[in-house]
Amino acid sequence: MPFSMAVFMINGQVDYWFGLIHGAGNMIGAWLASHYCINWGGRFVKAFTIAMVVICFADLAGIISLQTIFSSMITVCR
Repeated sequence: MPFSMAVFMINGQVDYWFGLIHGAGNMIGAWLASHYCINWGGRFVKAFTIAMVVICFADLAGIISLQTIFSSMITVCR
């Protein structure tokens, strides 16, 4: 990974701002997951994970459109 990352960095194909946002999101998500797991127990985290898998499956199957949902949420917040 470090070698392939270096190739992309040399060619100017790395969006550092995007990576920083994703890294911060991963840290916040890990903190929230560990916090809720300690306070609410593993059953909550298990149920939440199953719910997210079902939602993602429904999106991939074309039953719902997460892109439409999130874009409408962003439009409302602006």
